[in-house]
Amino acid sequence: MSGDVEKLRFPLPGGIPEGKPKGRILIIDQDPRAASLLEAVLSSQGHQVDMGRDLSEAETLLKGLQVDLVFLRVESEKESFLQDFGALKDSDPMVPIVVVGPVGETDLAVTTTRFGAFDYLPEVFESEALATMVDRAMSEVYRIRANTRMMRMVAESKLTSEPLGNAPVFLESKTQIAEALGEGGLFGVVEEAGSGARETIRLLHERVHPGQELHHVSGQDVHGVTDLPFLKRGKAQGHWVLHATESLSRRMQGALAAWWFSFDEKPGGEDFSLVLLFQQWEGRIENFKAFHPDFAALFRVQQCLRYPPLRERRDDIPLLATEALMEFTEGLTYPGFTPEAFLLLQSIPWRGNLLELRTIIGKAWVISEREPIGRAQVCAASDDLAAAFLPEDVELYRDAESRSVLPFEDEERHILERALIATEGNVSRAAELLKIGRATLYRKIHQYDLTRYRKRSSATMAKG
Repeated sequence: MSGDVEKLRFPLPGGIPEGKPKGRILIIDQDPRAASLLEAVLSSQGHQVDMGRDLSEAETLLKGLQVDLVFLRVESEKESFLQDFGALKDSDPMVPIVVVGPVGETDLAVTTTRFGAFDYLPEVFESEALATMVDRAMSEVYRIRANTRMMRMVAESKLTSEPLGNAPVFLESKTQIAEALGEGGLFGVVEEAGSGARETIRLLHERVHPGQELHHVSGQDVHGVTDLPFLKRGKAQGHWVLHATESLSRRMQGALAAWWFSFDEKPGGEDFSLVLLFQQWEGRIENFKAFHPDFAALFRVQQCLRYPPLRERRDDIPLLATEALMEFTEGLTYPGFTPEAFLLLQSIPWRGNLLELRTIIGKAWVISEREPIGRAQVCAASDDLAAAFLPEDVELYRDAESRSVLPFEDEERHILERALIATEGNVSRAAELLKIGRATLYRKIHQYDLTRYRKRSSATMAKG
Protein backbone atom coordinates (compact mmCIF):
# COMPACT_ATOMS: atom_id res chain seq x y z
CA MET A 1 0.00 0.00 0.00
CA SER A 2 1.21 3.48 -0.78
CA GLY A 3 2.78 5.48 1.99
CA ASP A 4 1.10 8.69 0.85
CA VAL A 5 -1.14 9.44 3.82
CA GLU A 6 -3.08 12.12 1.96
CA LYS A 7 -4.40 9.48 -0.47
CA LEU A 8 -5.78 7.15 2.19
CA ARG A 9 -9.53 6.92 1.98
CA PHE A 10 -10.36 6.49 5.65
CA PRO A 11 -11.60 9.62 7.46
CA LEU A 12 -9.64 11.14 10.31
CA PRO A 13 -11.64 12.01 13.44
CA GLY A 14 -11.55 15.76 13.85
CA GLY A 15 -10.03 16.30 10.41
CA ILE A 16 -10.56 19.43 8.35
CA PRO A 17 -13.69 19.06 6.19
CA GLU A 18 -13.17 19.40 2.46
CA GLY A 19 -14.53 22.51 0.78
CA LYS A 20 -14.39 24.66 3.94
CA PRO A 21 -11.80 27.16 5.17
CA LYS A 22 -8.66 25.60 6.57
CA GLY A 23 -9.25 27.18 9.94
CA ARG A 24 -10.78 30.05 11.87
CA ILE A 25 -8.22 32.62 12.97
CA LEU A 26 -8.67 35.51 15.39
CA ILE A 27 -6.46 38.62 15.11
CA ILE A 28 -6.18 40.88 18.17
CA ASP A 29 -4.61 44.17 17.15
CA GLN A 30 -5.37 47.81 17.96
CA ASP A 31 -3.79 48.94 14.68
CA PRO A 32 -6.46 48.51 11.96
CA ARG A 33 -3.97 48.82 9.11
CA ALA A 34 -1.63 46.13 10.44
CA ALA A 35 -4.57 43.87 11.27
CA SER A 36 -6.05 44.31 7.79
CA LEU A 37 -2.73 43.41 6.15
CA LEU A 38 -2.42 40.21 8.18
CA GLU A 39 -6.10 39.43 7.56
CA ALA A 40 -5.65 39.79 3.79
CA VAL A 41 -2.69 37.39 3.72
CA LEU A 42 -4.43 34.78 5.87
CA SER A 43 -7.67 35.01 3.87
CA SER A 44 -5.75 34.52 0.63
CA GLN A 45 -4.40 31.29 2.12
CA GLY A 46 -7.93 29.95 2.65
CA HIS A 47 -8.57 30.79 6.30
CA GLN A 48 -11.61 32.45 7.84
CA VAL A 49 -10.48 35.49 9.82
CA ASP A 50 -12.14 37.46 12.64
CA MET A 51 -10.66 40.59 14.22
CA GLY A 52 -10.82 42.13 17.68
CA ARG A 53 -9.23 45.24 19.17
CA ASP A 54 -8.49 44.28 22.79
CA LEU A 55 -8.36 41.47 25.34
CA SER A 56 -11.99 41.70 26.49
CA GLU A 57 -13.22 41.54 22.90
CA ALA A 58 -10.92 38.58 22.27
CA GLU A 59 -12.28 36.66 25.27
CA THR A 60 -15.86 37.31 24.10
CA LEU A 61 -15.08 36.02 20.61
CA LEU A 62 -13.31 32.94 21.98
CA LYS A 63 -16.42 32.05 23.99
CA GLY A 64 -18.77 32.46 21.03
CA LEU A 65 -16.65 30.99 18.23
CA GLN A 66 -14.57 27.87 17.74
CA VAL A 67 -11.29 29.60 17.03
CA ASP A 68 -8.35 27.52 15.81
CA LEU A 69 -5.56 30.09 16.13
CA VAL A 70 -5.02 33.55 17.65
CA PHE A 71 -2.59 36.27 16.54
CA LEU A 72 -1.96 38.68 19.43
CA ARG A 73 0.03 41.87 18.86
CA VAL A 74 2.30 43.27 21.59
CA GLU A 75 0.71 46.60 22.53
CA SER A 76 2.12 47.29 26.00
CA GLU A 77 5.13 46.87 28.26
CA LYS A 78 6.53 43.38 28.54
CA GLU A 79 5.21 42.61 32.04
CA SER A 80 1.74 43.96 31.30
CA PHE A 81 1.61 42.12 27.99
CA LEU A 82 2.58 38.81 29.62
CA GLN A 83 -0.30 39.24 32.07
CA ASP A 84 -2.71 39.84 29.19
CA PHE A 85 -1.24 36.89 27.32
CA GLY A 86 -1.69 34.62 30.35
CA ALA A 87 -5.31 35.68 30.79
CA LEU A 88 -6.05 35.02 27.12
CA LYS A 89 -4.30 31.64 27.27
CA ASP A 90 -6.30 30.64 30.34
CA SER A 91 -9.58 31.47 28.61
CA ASP A 92 -9.01 28.60 26.13
CA PRO A 93 -5.77 26.65 26.72
CA MET A 94 -6.30 24.49 23.62
CA VAL A 95 -6.09 27.40 21.17
CA PRO A 96 -2.50 28.21 20.11
CA ILE A 97 -1.46 31.86 20.26
CA VAL A 98 1.08 33.47 17.94
CA VAL A 99 2.59 36.67 19.34
CA VAL A 100 3.14 39.47 16.80
CA GLY A 101 5.88 41.89 17.78
CA PRO A 102 8.78 44.05 16.63
CA VAL A 103 11.54 42.65 14.45
CA GLY A 104 14.69 41.62 16.28
CA GLU A 105 13.12 41.24 19.74
CA THR A 106 14.77 37.91 20.48
CA ASP A 107 14.30 38.15 24.24
CA LEU A 108 10.59 38.85 23.82
CA ALA A 109 10.22 35.93 21.41
CA VAL A 110 11.96 33.54 23.81
CA THR A 111 9.99 34.79 26.83
CA THR A 112 6.58 34.52 25.17
CA THR A 113 7.24 31.01 23.86
CA ARG A 114 8.32 29.98 27.36
CA PHE A 115 5.03 31.36 28.64
CA GLY A 116 3.14 29.15 26.20
CA ALA A 117 3.00 31.03 22.90
CA PHE A 118 2.98 28.77 19.87
CA ASP A 119 5.41 31.02 17.99
CA TYR A 120 6.59 34.60 17.52
CA LEU A 121 5.83 36.47 14.28
CA PRO A 122 7.84 39.62 13.46
CA GLU A 123 5.80 42.56 12.19
CA VAL A 124 7.66 42.27 8.90
CA PHE A 125 7.16 38.76 7.55
CA GLU A 126 7.08 36.72 4.36
CA SER A 127 3.78 35.15 3.35
CA GLU A 128 5.43 31.74 2.79
CA ALA A 129 6.85 31.72 6.31
CA LEU A 130 3.47 32.75 7.68
CA ALA A 131 1.74 29.95 5.77
CA THR A 132 4.18 27.39 7.14
CA MET A 133 3.67 28.65 10.69
CA VAL A 134 -0.12 28.56 10.38
CA ASP A 135 -0.08 25.05 8.89
CA ARG A 136 1.97 23.84 11.85
CA ALA A 137 -0.43 25.49 14.28
CA MET A 138 -3.48 24.02 12.53
CA SER A 139 -1.98 20.55 12.59
CA GLU A 140 -1.28 20.88 16.30
CA VAL A 141 -4.70 22.21 17.25
CA TYR A 142 -6.52 19.52 15.26
CA ARG A 143 -4.23 16.89 16.76
CA ILE A 144 -4.99 18.07 20.29
CA ARG A 145 -8.72 18.32 19.66
CA ALA A 146 -8.91 14.91 18.00
CA ASN A 147 -6.97 13.29 20.85
CA THR A 148 -9.02 15.09 23.49
CA ARG A 149 -12.24 13.96 21.82
CA MET A 150 -10.98 10.37 21.62
CA MET A 151 -9.96 10.40 25.29
CA ARG A 152 -13.36 11.78 26.32
CA MET A 153 -15.19 9.09 24.36
CA VAL A 154 -13.03 6.36 25.90
CA ALA A 155 -13.65 7.75 29.40
CA GLU A 156 -17.41 7.92 28.79
CA SER A 157 -17.35 4.33 27.56
CA LYS A 158 -15.63 3.25 30.78
CA LEU A 159 -18.12 5.12 32.96
CA THR A 160 -21.18 3.72 31.19
CA SER A 161 -19.75 0.20 30.59
CA GLU A 162 -20.64 0.67 26.93
CA PRO A 163 -18.65 -1.32 24.34
CA LEU A 164 -16.27 1.07 22.61
CA GLY A 165 -16.95 1.74 18.94
CA ASN A 166 -19.17 3.62 16.49
CA ALA A 167 -18.48 1.84 13.19
CA PRO A 168 -21.80 0.87 11.53
CA VAL A 169 -20.90 -2.82 11.27
CA PHE A 170 -19.97 -2.85 14.97
CA LEU A 171 -23.13 -1.02 16.04
CA GLU A 172 -25.23 -3.50 14.08
CA SER A 173 -23.49 -6.47 15.69
CA LYS A 174 -23.73 -4.90 19.15
CA THR A 175 -27.46 -4.28 18.73
CA GLN A 176 -28.09 -7.85 17.58
CA ILE A 177 -26.15 -9.36 20.50
CA ALA A 178 -27.94 -7.12 23.02
CA GLU A 179 -31.34 -8.11 21.63
CA ALA A 180 -30.41 -11.80 21.69
CA LEU A 181 -29.21 -11.52 25.29
CA GLY A 182 -32.49 -9.87 26.22
CA GLU A 183 -34.53 -12.63 24.60
CA GLY A 184 -32.38 -15.26 26.30
CA GLY A 185 -32.17 -18.87 25.20
CA LEU A 186 -29.37 -20.17 23.02
CA PHE A 187 -27.58 -18.35 20.22
CA GLY A 188 -24.15 -18.31 18.63
CA VAL A 189 -21.61 -15.55 18.01
CA VAL A 190 -18.84 -16.08 15.46
CA GLU A 191 -15.64 -14.03 15.68
CA GLU A 192 -12.04 -14.06 14.60
CA ALA A 193 -9.69 -14.73 17.49
CA GLY A 194 -8.91 -11.54 19.36
CA SER A 195 -11.72 -9.44 17.89
CA GLY A 196 -13.08 -8.57 21.33
CA ALA A 197 -16.46 -10.32 21.27
CA ARG A 198 -16.04 -11.70 24.79
CA GLU A 199 -15.62 -8.24 26.33
CA THR A 200 -18.53 -6.86 24.29
CA ILE A 201 -20.79 -9.70 25.43
CA ARG A 202 -19.77 -9.08 29.05
CA LEU A 203 -20.55 -5.36 28.89
CA LEU A 204 -23.85 -5.90 27.09
CA HIS A 205 -24.86 -8.56 29.62
CA GLU A 206 -24.24 -6.08 32.46
CA ARG A 207 -26.58 -3.65 30.75
CA VAL A 208 -29.28 -6.16 29.75
CA HIS A 209 -29.20 -8.26 32.94
CA PRO A 210 -27.87 -5.92 35.65
CA GLY A 211 -26.76 -7.64 38.81
CA GLN A 212 -26.76 -11.13 37.28
CA GLU A 213 -23.46 -12.96 36.94
CA LEU A 214 -22.21 -14.09 33.54
CA HIS A 215 -20.47 -17.47 33.70
CA HIS A 216 -17.76 -18.51 31.25
CA VAL A 217 -17.11 -22.14 30.32
CA SER A 218 -14.26 -23.11 28.02
CA GLY A 219 -14.53 -26.09 25.72
CA GLN A 220 -10.94 -26.91 26.64
CA ASP A 221 -12.02 -27.49 30.24
CA VAL A 222 -14.92 -29.76 29.32
CA HIS A 223 -14.21 -33.49 29.55
CA GLY A 224 -17.75 -34.80 29.75
CA VAL A 225 -21.39 -33.87 29.85
CA THR A 226 -21.33 -33.43 33.62
CA ASP A 227 -18.74 -30.65 33.26
CA LEU A 228 -21.39 -28.37 31.79
CA PRO A 229 -23.46 -27.07 34.72
CA PHE A 230 -26.39 -26.03 32.52
CA LEU A 231 -26.83 -29.53 31.02
CA LYS A 232 -29.64 -30.61 33.32
CA ARG A 233 -32.93 -31.84 31.98
CA GLY A 234 -35.89 -29.82 33.03
CA LYS A 235 -33.81 -26.97 34.41
CA ALA A 236 -31.95 -24.09 32.83
CA GLN A 237 -30.90 -21.13 34.92
CA GLY A 238 -28.19 -18.52 34.79
CA HIS A 239 -26.34 -16.79 31.99
CA TRP A 240 -23.47 -18.55 30.26
CA VAL A 241 -20.86 -18.18 27.55
CA LEU A 242 -19.50 -21.45 26.16
CA HIS A 243 -16.25 -20.87 24.29
CA ALA A 244 -16.75 -23.45 21.55
CA THR A 245 -13.21 -24.39 20.59
CA GLU A 246 -12.08 -27.44 18.64
CA SER A 247 -12.15 -29.47 21.85
CA LEU A 248 -15.96 -29.28 21.88
CA SER A 249 -16.29 -32.88 20.79
CA ARG A 250 -18.92 -34.59 18.70
CA ARG A 251 -20.27 -36.24 21.84
CA MET A 252 -20.54 -32.88 23.57
CA GLN A 253 -22.31 -31.36 20.59
CA GLY A 254 -24.84 -34.17 20.58
CA ALA A 255 -25.39 -33.86 24.32
CA LEU A 256 -25.88 -30.11 24.01
CA ALA A 257 -28.39 -30.51 21.19
CA ALA A 258 -30.27 -33.30 23.00
CA TRP A 259 -30.40 -31.21 26.16
CA TRP A 260 -31.78 -28.21 24.28
CA PHE A 261 -34.46 -30.23 22.51
CA SER A 262 -35.52 -31.86 25.78
CA PHE A 263 -37.39 -28.68 26.68
CA ASP A 264 -41.00 -28.46 25.53
CA GLU A 265 -40.81 -24.74 26.17
CA LYS A 266 -37.36 -23.33 25.49
CA PRO A 267 -35.87 -21.40 28.43
CA GLY A 268 -34.89 -17.78 27.95
CA GLY A 269 -35.61 -14.22 28.99
CA GLU A 270 -34.34 -12.97 32.33
CA ASP A 271 -33.62 -16.45 33.71
CA PHE A 272 -31.39 -18.08 31.12
CA SER A 273 -29.11 -17.38 28.17
CA LEU A 274 -26.38 -19.48 26.58
CA VAL A 275 -23.97 -17.93 24.08
CA LEU A 276 -21.84 -20.27 21.96
CA LEU A 277 -18.79 -18.17 21.11
CA PHE A 278 -17.01 -19.54 18.05
CA GLN A 279 -13.56 -18.15 17.27
CA GLN A 280 -13.78 -18.93 13.59
CA TRP A 281 -15.80 -18.07 10.51
CA GLU A 282 -18.98 -19.67 9.24
CA GLY A 283 -16.99 -22.59 7.86
CA ARG A 284 -16.44 -23.77 11.41
CA ILE A 285 -20.19 -23.68 12.02
CA GLU A 286 -20.70 -25.89 8.97
CA ASN A 287 -18.20 -28.36 10.41
CA PHE A 288 -20.12 -28.45 13.68
CA LYS A 289 -23.39 -29.00 11.85
CA ALA A 290 -21.92 -31.98 10.01
CA PHE A 291 -21.14 -33.76 13.28
CA HIS A 292 -24.66 -34.24 14.56
CA PRO A 293 -28.07 -33.83 12.89
CA ASP A 294 -29.66 -32.44 16.05
CA PHE A 295 -26.93 -29.86 16.27
CA ALA A 296 -27.56 -28.94 12.65
CA ALA A 297 -31.26 -28.50 13.40
CA LEU A 298 -30.34 -26.44 16.43
CA PHE A 299 -28.48 -23.93 14.29
CA ARG A 300 -31.17 -23.85 11.64
CA VAL A 301 -33.67 -22.51 14.15
CA GLN A 302 -31.38 -20.45 16.38
CA GLN A 303 -29.42 -17.28 15.68
CA CYS A 304 -25.75 -17.29 14.82
CA LEU A 305 -24.46 -13.72 14.83
CA ARG A 306 -21.22 -12.48 13.31
CA TYR A 307 -18.87 -10.21 15.26
CA PRO A 308 -16.79 -7.97 12.95
CA PRO A 309 -12.98 -8.15 12.93
CA LEU A 310 -10.87 -5.04 13.45
CA ARG A 311 -10.16 -4.46 9.75
CA GLU A 312 -13.91 -3.97 9.19
CA ARG A 313 -14.10 -1.40 12.00
CA ARG A 314 -11.63 1.15 10.66
CA ASP A 315 -13.63 4.11 11.98
CA ASP A 316 -13.20 2.66 15.49
CA ILE A 317 -9.41 2.25 15.29
CA PRO A 318 -8.56 5.77 16.62
CA LEU A 319 -10.81 5.09 19.62
CA LEU A 320 -9.34 1.64 20.27
CA ALA A 321 -5.79 2.94 19.81
CA THR A 322 -6.52 5.76 22.26
CA GLU A 323 -7.91 3.28 24.78
CA ALA A 324 -4.75 1.16 24.52
CA LEU A 325 -2.42 4.16 24.88
CA MET A 326 -4.39 5.50 27.85
CA GLU A 327 -3.90 2.15 29.60
CA PHE A 328 -0.17 2.09 28.81
CA THR A 329 0.31 5.67 30.05
CA GLU A 330 -1.89 5.46 33.14
CA GLY A 331 -0.43 7.84 35.70
CA LEU A 332 1.87 9.41 33.09
CA THR A 333 1.49 12.28 30.64
CA TYR A 334 -0.66 11.19 27.70
CA PRO A 335 1.26 11.93 24.46
CA GLY A 336 -1.52 11.28 21.94
CA PHE A 337 -1.28 10.56 18.23
CA THR A 338 -0.63 12.69 15.18
CA PRO A 339 -3.34 12.75 12.48
CA GLU A 340 -0.99 10.86 10.16
CA ALA A 341 -0.60 8.09 12.75
CA PHE A 342 -4.38 7.70 13.01
CA LEU A 343 -4.67 7.51 9.23
CA LEU A 344 -1.91 4.92 8.98
CA LEU A 345 -3.46 2.78 11.72
CA GLN A 346 -6.76 2.90 9.83
CA SER A 347 -5.07 1.72 6.64
CA ILE A 348 -3.44 -1.43 8.05
CA PRO A 349 -5.09 -4.76 7.05
CA TRP A 350 -5.23 -6.02 10.63
CA ARG A 351 -5.01 -9.80 10.99
CA GLY A 352 -4.24 -10.10 14.68
CA ASN A 353 -7.14 -7.84 15.69
CA LEU A 354 -6.96 -6.07 19.07
CA LEU A 355 -3.86 -7.89 20.31
CA GLU A 356 -1.91 -6.83 17.23
CA LEU A 357 -3.15 -3.25 17.60
CA ARG A 358 -2.18 -3.10 21.28
CA THR A 359 1.25 -4.53 20.53
CA ILE A 360 1.94 -1.91 17.85
CA ILE A 361 0.70 0.92 20.10
CA GLY A 362 2.81 -0.26 23.02
CA LYS A 363 5.99 -0.48 20.98
CA ALA A 364 5.32 2.84 19.24
CA TRP A 365 4.87 4.52 22.62
CA VAL A 366 8.23 3.23 23.83
CA ILE A 367 9.91 4.36 20.61
CA SER A 368 8.30 7.82 20.74
CA GLU A 369 9.84 8.47 24.17
CA ARG A 370 6.71 10.25 25.47
CA GLU A 371 6.33 12.45 22.39
CA PRO A 372 3.13 12.26 20.28
CA ILE A 373 3.07 9.02 18.31
CA GLY A 374 3.50 9.72 14.59
CA ARG A 375 3.40 7.50 11.53
CA ALA A 376 7.18 6.97 11.66
CA GLN A 377 6.92 5.54 15.17
CA VAL A 378 4.00 3.32 14.13
CA CYS A 379 6.07 1.98 11.25
CA ALA A 380 9.17 1.56 13.37
CA ALA A 381 7.13 -0.51 15.85
CA SER A 382 6.79 -3.27 13.26
CA ASP A 383 9.29 -4.59 10.74
CA ASP A 384 6.40 -5.59 8.47
CA LEU A 385 4.96 -2.08 8.52
CA ALA A 386 8.35 -0.51 8.00
CA ALA A 387 8.84 -2.59 4.86
CA ALA A 388 5.30 -2.36 3.50
CA PHE A 389 4.19 1.20 4.24
CA LEU A 390 6.63 3.99 4.89
CA PRO A 391 10.26 2.88 4.77
CA GLU A 392 11.42 6.39 3.94
CA ASP A 393 9.79 7.75 7.09
CA VAL A 394 11.45 5.09 9.21
CA GLU A 395 14.83 6.10 7.79
CA LEU A 396 14.09 9.76 8.48
CA TYR A 397 13.07 8.90 12.02
CA ARG A 398 16.22 6.91 12.60
CA ASP A 399 18.34 9.70 11.12
CA ALA A 400 16.60 12.23 13.35
CA GLU A 401 17.41 10.10 16.36
CA SER A 402 21.01 9.70 15.12
CA ARG A 403 20.55 5.96 15.21
CA SER A 404 22.32 3.57 12.92
CA VAL A 405 21.95 -0.19 12.73
CA LEU A 406 23.46 -1.51 15.95
CA PRO A 407 24.35 -5.02 17.08
CA PHE A 408 21.33 -6.96 18.30
CA GLU A 409 22.35 -6.84 21.96
CA ASP A 410 22.77 -3.06 21.87
CA GLU A 411 19.36 -2.63 20.23
CA GLU A 412 17.75 -4.95 22.78
CA ARG A 413 19.37 -3.12 25.68
CA HIS A 414 18.15 0.21 24.30
CA ILE A 415 14.57 -1.07 23.98
CA LEU A 416 14.61 -2.50 27.50
CA GLU A 417 15.96 0.77 28.91
CA ARG A 418 13.22 2.80 27.25
CA ALA A 419 10.50 0.41 28.43
CA LEU A 420 11.74 0.59 32.03
CA ILE A 421 12.08 4.37 31.89
CA ALA A 422 8.62 4.76 30.34
CA THR A 423 7.06 2.63 33.09
CA GLU A 424 9.17 4.27 35.80
CA GLY A 425 10.84 0.97 36.61
CA ASN A 426 7.63 -1.05 37.00
CA VAL A 427 8.76 -4.48 35.81
CA SER A 428 5.24 -5.88 35.47
CA ARG A 429 4.08 -3.01 33.26
CA ALA A 430 7.30 -3.06 31.25
CA ALA A 431 6.93 -6.80 30.64
CA GLU A 432 3.32 -6.30 29.54
CA LEU A 433 4.36 -3.48 27.23
CA LEU A 434 7.13 -5.56 25.65
CA LYS A 435 4.89 -8.66 25.47
CA ILE A 436 7.39 -10.84 27.31
CA GLY A 437 7.19 -12.70 30.61
CA ARG A 438 8.31 -11.10 33.86
CA ALA A 439 10.87 -13.84 34.42
CA THR A 440 12.35 -13.15 30.99
CA LEU A 441 12.50 -9.43 31.69
CA TYR A 442 14.15 -9.98 35.09
CA ARG A 443 16.76 -12.19 33.42
CA LYS A 444 17.49 -9.57 30.77
CA ILE A 445 17.67 -6.81 33.39
CA HIS A 446 20.47 -8.70 35.10
CA GLN A 447 22.03 -9.70 31.77
CA TYR A 448 22.37 -6.07 30.67
CA ASP A 449 22.95 -4.65 34.17
CA LEU A 450 19.79 -2.52 34.11
CA THR A 451 18.93 -2.92 37.79
CA ARG A 452 19.30 0.84 38.30
CA TYR A 453 16.08 1.32 36.29
CA ARG A 454 14.02 -1.01 38.45
CA LYS A 455 11.45 0.42 40.81
CA ARG A 456 12.52 -0.43 44.33
CA SER A 457 9.88 -1.72 46.71
CA SER A 458 9.31 0.03 50.03
CA ALA A 459 10.72 -2.98 51.88
CA THR A 460 13.90 -2.90 49.82
CA MET A 461 14.25 0.85 50.35
CA ALA A 462 13.79 0.40 54.09
CA LYS A 463 16.60 -2.13 54.19
CA GLY A 464 18.80 0.24 52.18
